[in-house]
Amino acid sequence: MEKIKYLERRSRKGHYVWVCNPSDYAREHVGATYEQFESREEAATHCKMIMRAIEEFERTREKQSKIDRETVDALFHFYTQHKAFKHKTPNTKRTYRFLYKTVASLRIGGANAVFGQVLARSVDAAMADKVYDAVREQFSVHRANGVCKILRRIWFTGRRGFLSPNAVNPFAQMGLSETPPRVILWEPEQVDEFIAQSDKQGLSSVGTLALLCYHLCQRPGDMRQITWDQYKNGVFTFVQEKTKAEVKLEASPQLIQRLSGMKQTKDGPIIISETTGRPYDMRLYSKYAAKIRQAAGLPEELQLRDLRRTGATELAEAGCTEDELRSVTGHMSRNVLNVYVRPTKKLAASAMSKRFG
Repeated sequence: MEKIKYLERRSRKGHYVWVCNPSDYAREHVGATYEQFESREEAATHCKMIMRAIEEFERTREKQSKIDRETVDALFHFYTQHKAFKHKTPNTKRTYRFLYKTVASLRIGGANAVFGQVLARSVDAAMADKVYDAVREQFSVHRANGVCKILRRIWFTGRRGFLSPNAVNPFAQMGLSETPPRVILWEPEQVDEFIAQSDKQGLSSVGTLALLCYHLCQRPGDMRQITWDQYKNGVFTFVQEKTKAEVKLEASPQLIQRLSGMKQTKDGPIIISETTGRPYDMRLYSKYAAKIRQAAGLPEELQLRDLRRTGATELAEAGCTEDELRSVTGHMSRNVLNVYVRPTKKLAASAMSKRFG
């Protein structure tokens, strides 16, 4: 007699019945249920129907699994497991994931699937252009440039085990239009007003973060992570997360005074959120900074990241040399430093004075 999966004979009140007793797997994936029959033939027919449903489900799942392994999402996952990604700083990794997430959920050019679920091998130069246009329209030129640059790296790395070694990189040579460097500077009075408003709002930590960025000419990401053991005898010593440059800077009198009134914990971070009791992530401090800026009536264009540029420009106005500036900002290249130090009337006047004075 043929043995049939799920088919069982059971005793019921002095007589035998035939039942279909499907597995948990069959119950979960094809909705099979326990059934009782008077004849073996009926039960067998029902069991075979469930078996066919399972076979069809597994064929479909295998086909879908194969597709999933070839999508743009799968390509990005491959990239994140590669040394090209693993060797990057945590901040850079967060930026890459953020930029990829920007485009992964978009439907490009009326496609049926979001970009992350499109087959990677089907992405061509025409779609790459549509990706750029879609991100630019929904966000900004700056975001579109960043997304396409990341995708270019992902496709380049993908040829080392995911794509064909000879696959064309659709995001190469796109001729992206570079956006002009950001030139926003804070006025000293605006910084003072922002800090005063942060204290008024019960968010003194954000004001302290702003002062650290401004007086030390550093990135908010580094300053929100700086710890008390990196501040000794009025001197900050730390390694920048992005460049790995070691920086040693004396605190200003205003910084020393503000920090002296704060509770210190050995090895603990200096900047702690009043609302969570934990260090800030980028999203939360940006949210609170916007709230403080609005309450202070300051221009919406001002961001904490601009305080690094503002401080560096003020150093240049004070007559610092490029090498002195680089020792503060941590820049290795004079060319990169030029992006941070913005030309001002004071700098122009100082130059003329040095020449003709």
